[in-house]
Amino acid sequence: MAHYKECKLIEPMRELFEVIMEKLKTPSIAQFAEVIPPLTIPGREKNIDSQKRQIHRRLSGKIPPNWENIRSISDTFFGGDDGPMVSYGVARFLQSLLQELRDNHTPTFFEEEKDLVSIFQEQSKWQEFHSKSCAKWSKAKSNKELLASS
Repeated sequence: MAHYKECKLIEPMRELFEVIMEKLKTPSIAQFAEVIPPLTIPGREKNIDSQKRQIHRRLSGKIPPNWENIRSISDTFFGGDDGPMVSYGVARFLQSLLQELRDNHTPTFFEEEKDLVSIFQEQSKWQEFHSKSCAKWSKAKSNKELLASS
C-alpha cells in the first residue's frame, strides 16, 4: 500500500481513502466530504468544512478514522459489506507499521525511506490472502449458525 506516485509517498491510509473516493466517483475531498456520513461526533449535523479537515487528517495517516466511521461508510455505500472493514484494518496496521519503522528504525535498519517503502509492495498479496480467509470464516460462521438454528 505504501508507494511513490510522482515522487510523493502515498501512505496506506491515503491509499485506502483514495480507493474509496474512486469507488464513490468523488474525485475531490470537497465532494467526498459532502457525501460521506459525519466523521465527527455522532448525531451532530455535518459541517462540510469540518469534514474536509477531518478527511485531510485521515489522509495524512496521523489520526486514523475510528471503526464506527468506516462501518458507517461501508453500510452507506457498500451495503454493509465487510470488505471495507478488512481493508481498513490492513491499512491501519500497515500505516502504524510504516510510522513505527520510519520514526524508529531509519537509518538503523533502512538506509533511507525508499528502502523502507519497498517492503510494502507485497501488501496486495497480503490483503488478498486475508480477504479470502475472512470470507471462509464468514461462510463457516453462517453455516454454523444455520446448523444451530435447525
